[in-house]
Amino acid sequence: MNLFKKLLWVVLIAATAVMASAQAQVPNPDLGILSPAAQTKTDFGTSGSTFVDIFNFSIGADHHGFLGTAVGLAPDGTPTIGTISNLTLTLFAGSDATGATKGSVTSTNGSLIDLAGTLLAGNYSAKISGLVSGTLGGGYQFVVSANPEPAEWMLLLAGLMVVGFMARRRTSLLVAAG
Repeated sequence: MNLFKKLLWVVLIAATAVMASAQAQVPNPDLGILSPAAQTKTDFGTSGSTFVDIFNFSIGADHHGFLGTAVGLAPDGTPTIGTISNLTLTLFAGSDATGATKGSVTSTNGSLIDLAGTLLAGNYSAKISGLVSGTLGGGYQFVVSANPEPAEWMLLLAGLMVVGFMARRRTSLLVAAG
């Protein structure tokens, strides 16, 4: 019976190692080509656990402004300071966090951090890391989106001004004619 228990422990430990190995080989999530619609990703862990998650994405020809935010979450999903230590958001050129670093921000207490910039069309990745320090555990929320280029906003504003000028001109012609 004692031999059976030892064998059971060996099988249990081996199965745990195989599952951990399989989890380590899961490819990093691909968020696709970013658009102005925000994509939200969350992850939770137990107290004292560390995490490093990498998200791959692409910047298309239409939207070059990148905006990424991260915040620590309580176990119930509400943003809470103190549940994550050293919450870090790092942006890399290239997939799987292997390229040049484009920027990095850290919050020691898991409060909201932002990372924004203008990127060329291409492949990028964001790495989120930290330590779950809340007594009941905790997690993080990562939100990423692409924003239109400033030139697109200026073109839209110029178009609205022309439409406004035309509407005002028509109003003044109607008043003069009446």
